[in-house]
Amino acid sequence: MILPSIASWNIRGFNNPSKVIACKHLIKAHKLDLICILENRIHLNSMDDPWFTTAHKVFDSEVSYNNFNLSASGRIWIKWAGDRISFALTFFSSQLICGFVSYGPAMSFFISAVYGSNYVDERLLFWQKLRSNSPSPDIPWIIMGDFNCCRFQNEKAEGSPLHFSRMGDFYSFIFDNQLIGLSSTGLFYTWFNHQIENSIHIKLDRALVNEAWIAKYSLSYYFVDKPLCSDHSPIVLKNGSSKPISNCFQFKKFWTSKDEYWCIIFYIFLEPIMGNPLMDFSNKLRKLKASIKTKEWASTNAIQLSLHSLLEKQQALLNILDCDPTNPTLNVVLKETNGDIAVLTTSWTSWVSQRAKAKWLKDGEDDLKFLYSKIHMRKSFNSAALHIAMCDNSGNSDNAKQKSYCPFSRPV
Repeated sequence: MILPSIASWNIRGFNNPSKVIACKHLIKAHKLDLICILENRIHLNSMDDPWFTTAHKVFDSEVSYNNFNLSASGRIWIKWAGDRISFALTFFSSQLICGFVSYGPAMSFFISAVYGSNYVDERLLFWQKLRSNSPSPDIPWIIMGDFNCCRFQNEKAEGSPLHFSRMGDFYSFIFDNQLIGLSSTGLFYTWFNHQIENSIHIKLDRALVNEAWIAKYSLSYYFVDKPLCSDHSPIVLKNGSSKPISNCFQFKKFWTSKDEYWCIIFYIFLEPIMGNPLMDFSNKLRKLKASIKTKEWASTNAIQLSLHSLLEKQQALLNILDCDPTNPTLNVVLKETNGDIAVLTTSWTSWVSQRAKAKWLKDGEDDLKFLYSKIHMRKSFNSAALHIAMCDNSGNSDNAKQKSYCPFSRPV
């Protein structure tokens, strides 16, 4: 599913012409459709000046909305390309602006652009407003911006250490709304205090999404770009690779119960070593993979089909034996069929337990929603990692050697 390109940036003052130019460069570099500009430091009366609004346009067909009337410092200004997408406002306060972004034929999602207060008491009101203005769980929801607080202790380098009590409200909000930290690439820390002796780096800007977002945009992630003229780095939402990622060869534990499996291993590794030992070992693994893939017992699809066929055969035998229960031939065939069913069921159970890590099934649990949510998040992380790998190979990105981060964990 293709997403519009969206960014959030605490520009730290949008009055300066250099900041406007920097935003235009960011829009051009990432082909943005919408940008949330934070900490504008623009007074409301400036918006009455036609020259001022024209000079601060960043899109050709720009439409915008701000909350300058609720804050003297002009906290949030959302701008979007009106000829490509539309934004329908649902709620705004001094710390957030919420609404639906629509694009394409009947495609939309809910976005909350946030700029949390520096004060804990005001952020408590911020969490309450976000909770009360969240969409229904089936609507994709993304929260982007500067939260002015961290999620984990390792998200701050130097300065006074973070205590759990300072992050508890953030934890509660994420947990109560079943949110997930979207995967990211690029820089890890998003803010720097620009001091030499007491330098502090901290992750204040991020994107959070709900499970409906992950289900619909499983490959999406955000990129943390260079801060340029601000002390904050912009974060840019990316659609992810549309190319299918090839499936890796997966070892299945139930293979070890097959005599033929051990015969294959024995004959392949019995061959003498040719050339470089590591290269020889790699070649033998390739032969092992190719040999196993030709065997019918190695395929889980074959197991399912065989199991289905045997169950039908078992049902037919039982129907006949209801009329002739002492028939020795039918009883022998039924016993063999039951044995084959037991073997295939064991193999299938082993594979399901291996994939689901058993703990979702140990108590008869059949709700795998959380498992599939993790699978979608892994796809998102793989997409972000693929972006890094492509940058490393091409050598055309300034951020090619930067690490990727994927905060999967959810507070307990």
